[in-house]
Amino acid sequence: MRDFTISPERRRLFNGTVLLGHMASNSIEYDVLLPGSQTHLDSILAWLLTRNLVEISEKNFYRVSTLGHATSTAFRKRYMRVLRYFDVFSAVDLGSGEFALAHHSDFETEAAWGRFLADDRWEDLRVPVGLHLGADPVELVFAHFMQEGRFSFVEGGWEVSLLEGLIWNEIEEICRQSLTIDDLGYDEVSGEDVIAEVIEQGFLLVRELSDWFPEVMGHLARWAPSRSAPDWQPDDSMQPFWKTRWSLEVS
Repeated sequence: MRDFTISPERRRLFNGTVLLGHMASNSIEYDVLLPGSQTHLDSILAWLLTRNLVEISEKNFYRVSTLGHATSTAFRKRYMRVLRYFDVFSAVDLGSGEFALAHHSDFETEAAWGRFLADDRWEDLRVPVGLHLGADPVELVFAHFMQEGRFSFVEGGWEVSLLEGLIWNEIEEICRQSLTIDDLGYDEVSGEDVIAEVIEQGFLLVRELSDWFPEVMGHLARWAPSRSAPDWQPDDSMQPFWKTRWSLEVS
C-alpha cells in the first residue's frame, strides 16, 4: 500500500500556505507577543519569517511581505488550476463512464447538487488519476479542502486545529481509502487501460466545461492530446504543472 502520510515538513508547508493566505486575504497582522491561543502560531510564523514571506513591522506585528503576497497569489492560482483539471475526476460512474460534473449546471441549489453526489454510483478517482499522471494526491485533496473552506478561522482553538487537527488525518485517509489503479481492472481489461480512458474522457469534459479557454486547450493539447478533442496548437509548456510540487516559492 502506498504511504500517504503527511510528513512534519509537508504539514508545515501546508500550514504555512493556509496561514499566509488567511493573513494576505484579510489584511491580518499578529502581535509578535502572540497573546492567548495565538501563541500556537509561533513556530509557523517564525518559519514564514525565515523565508521572507512575513516581516515584522515597526509596531512589532507580523505582517505579510511583498514576497508573501506574491506567493499567496501564486498558490491561489495554482489550487484553482488543480481544481479545474482534477475535480472532474472526483465523481465518476465507472459503469456508465459518466462524470457527475457534467450535470452540475442542472442543479439550482448546492443542496440538490449534494444529494446528487451522494449516490453510491459515484467513485472518487482523483487519487488514482493523480498517481497515473504524476501528481501528488495529497495536494489534490488539500486543494479541494481549500475550496470547500474546510480550514476555519472562526471557531475557538482554530490555531491548534490548523497545526495539529484531525483535518490532516482526514486528508491522509481519503488518499489511503481511495480505489487503486489495479482495483479498476475487470475481466481482461487492465486497470491501466481503464484509468487511461477515464483520463481521456475526463479531460475532454474539462475542455468543454472551460468553454475552450485557450490556456486549458493549449495545456491539454500538449499534456493530454486526444484525437477526439478539437484541433488546438499545443502550448510551449515543458511539463504539466501538477508534476512540480508546491513549495511556497514563486517561479
